[in-house]
Amino acid sequence: MKLLLIILIFITLFTAHINCICQGVGFPNTFIRGFGVVIGESQKDSITKFPCNSGEQYISLSTDPGFHLTFTVQGISNLQESKAYIRIFDGDNTNVQILCFISEDSVVVTCPPTTSNQAYFYYYIDKSLSQNLPEFSIIVRAFNTAPGIPTFPTLATPLSNGCYPIAFTVLFLPGYGSSVAHNPENPSNGLACNFGSQSIQLQTEPGYVFQVEFHNIINLNENAAYFDIIDTDRYTTGVEFCTQNNDAQVAACPLSITNKITFKYTVNSNLNYNFPLFDIFVRSVVDPNANSPPFVNTPPPLVIHTLPPQGQITTTSTIQNSPYPDICKPIIFTTTLIKPLDVAYAHNPSYSKNDLIPCNVGNQNVILSAQVGYVLEITFHGVKNLANAQAYFEIFEYPVSGGKIFCSLNKDVNTFSCDVSKTNQVIFDYFINKDRTYNLPEFSISVQSVLDTSYHTPLATESPINQQTLFPGQNTNAPSKTTAHTTTTLSNLQTTTLPPQTTTSLMPTTTANDPNILTTTTNLIPTTKTVVTQHPETDKPCVDLSDNCSVLNLCDNPKYATVMKTNCRKYCKICTSPTPPCVDEAGSTTSCSTLSILCKDPRKYLIN
Repeated sequence: MKLLLIILIFITLFTAHINCICQGVGFPNTFIRGFGVVIGESQKDSITKFPCNSGEQYISLSTDPGFHLTFTVQGISNLQESKAYIRIFDGDNTNVQILCFISEDSVVVTCPPTTSNQAYFYYYIDKSLSQNLPEFSIIVRAFNTAPGIPTFPTLATPLSNGCYPIAFTVLFLPGYGSSVAHNPENPSNGLACNFGSQSIQLQTEPGYVFQVEFHNIINLNENAAYFDIIDTDRYTTGVEFCTQNNDAQVAACPLSITNKITFKYTVNSNLNYNFPLFDIFVRSVVDPNANSPPFVNTPPPLVIHTLPPQGQITTTSTIQNSPYPDICKPIIFTTTLIKPLDVAYAHNPSYSKNDLIPCNVGNQNVILSAQVGYVLEITFHGVKNLANAQAYFEIFEYPVSGGKIFCSLNKDVNTFSCDVSKTNQVIFDYFINKDRTYNLPEFSISVQSVLDTSYHTPLATESPINQQTLFPGQNTNAPSKTTAHTTTTLSNLQTTTLPPQTTTSLMPTTTANDPNILTTTTNLIPTTKTVVTQHPETDKPCVDLSDNCSVLNLCDNPKYATVMKTNCRKYCKICTSPTPPCVDEAGSTTSCSTLSILCKDPRKYLIN
């Protein structure tokens, strides 16, 4: 009898081992029908679903003729450590152009679209590896107009001069999701360029609509370029709900009517200078006119376990939730596009009919953005039950290679402040077991957009910001936060405080005593790195014309210039004499027409 039992156990273990197979990177289908989406995952054990290693793989994917494929790779971990990598080719073999090469860990990588209806996926990993194996997921979408690709067949690929089109980070937005795009540019030098007119479709989940904002618009009106945004749901014939044709620092559209919109960007295809500059932020929000919530969440009665003093009996109280349409609202920030020095607020998921009762919608992912030249300061308040629920926060700097986590929190605290981000965008991740129904976390979050001091010369000073954080029970009449910008004179470094919240442009004046002494109002100029270029003792300024995306600012010696790399927002060094030359990268010069001017041609720089 014992022998028979041993044999049965052996057979069971052997069968389980046989059935346990390392599944390769797999897609439900390798042919994606037009407008279809498939999701693939990294190599996993068929039983345990743990990462495994079945060696390198080649996968050919295709879609209907006339459609294109886009790849988004998310949650990449252990790729760099295992020296594995992913290559995605623009065609049906490896002898064509590589669209994407991914060898580092990252939160999300969005690849350029294919130029045809075929793509080739190659995954390399050393077959002998058995520990710290890579994990990732891949989303493949099929569109008849690829992201940012115009509808004109002749412009279906990047232009010969390397100009890449407007391309949103995400085309299908989940509820409360966001997507970002900016003006066409040449990625080799970061300069704005002209890709021609474009048509781009965006979609979100039913029950949601789009909130669209334009930021930092320059040269749109001058070039008679414009945006039309059209509702394109199948129940409408195409309703235009927003047009943008003027320059502005911020311009907001009304909410869309439906969950599908088309961006139409119109520009003269022959334009070869003064290219329009802009950033576009799109967010999916709940449709305020929906007859019912976008998703119904009627969880079972919420059981709250209270912890009594030591030695007493634990008591349990039950709160019966309101019936439908009471829903569990996720973490919703007051805005995901935070204006300079403003603050966005959010709190734990809670019920729509009782904001004081926490609830659980599972994991969340939110992208928060500040304007270029600003960074984000994140503070948690009144955090309870986070450790008890084994929930936690991770905040990534985005976009950076590797998706660096710069802040995490997994414990209960009264107040916790993260280090200031090094980028103007962050990805805010919240992790919790979706099945948990009691002792749910409670917290409030404030996110302030603050000036990135690395974007400015040491001459610029600002007064401290009185941060105002409003939470339930606090005085809403508290003084608002203010900041003072300064006017700097090189000769004596005197500062003059301007009124609070005054943003000034680069409008210089020359002193009456010395026209060569530059007086400038310090603007919040966006940069990512400052490099002081020393020059021999000559009367010429030190200008780095090889840096095609730069701004010329002040040095200790006013004869010299500081080259500040920017996110392709073109400003000029201010004229310090009546007729300074205007130099472009080719070396040709023209005369300046005014003492105070922003470079309207982004290829040119004004120098002393």
